[in-house]
Amino acid sequence: LVRPAVPARLARRALANCQLLDYGDPQAPLNPEALPDEAYLLFPEALDHSGLPDPSGPPVHDLARGPAPGSVPHLIVLDGTWSQARRMSHRLERVARLPRLTCSEVPNRGRLRRPPQPGTMATLEAIALALWHLESPELGEGLLQVFDTFVEAYHRQCNKPPKTCPSMRNSQP
Repeated sequence: LVRPAVPARLARRALANCQLLDYGDPQAPLNPEALPDEAYLLFPEALDHSGLPDPSGPPVHDLARGPAPGSVPHLIVLDGTWSQARRMSHRLERVARLPRLTCSEVPNRGRLRRPPQPGTMATLEAIALALWHLESPELGEGLLQVFDTFVEAYHRQCNKPPKTCPSMRNSQP
């Protein structure tokens, strides 16, 4: 996870093999060599600098349409707002060249805020869905429960009514 915010830190606590790499800290700049060579980027599409789909960009595979095209030894996740993640996906040269994995099926779950566009989801939710497809439904469901608990606690703290968060146990995302 690059530029870790709260969702990344929650993922780190829940996942044994999760490593956080901080991007954007002027006191400790990210060493690009710390990024693995054999990896996929969890990002919905290859975008150009204006935010439009880039037909000459790296390949994008939708996990909702079938298994990854090969082994996925490392999954890189850019944690931040959508605009921050897009900028990181361009500024980190090694990341910009990585093939992408995405999941087009967005489950109906509670949200912290309104998504910037239809079909988008929170970082922790995206990690959970990717792990659902790549590793096991149990691992994905466990992380989704962490996400649901976080969302519910947020709504309690803000005195907002809790949103319903249907389980994925009986159906694939």
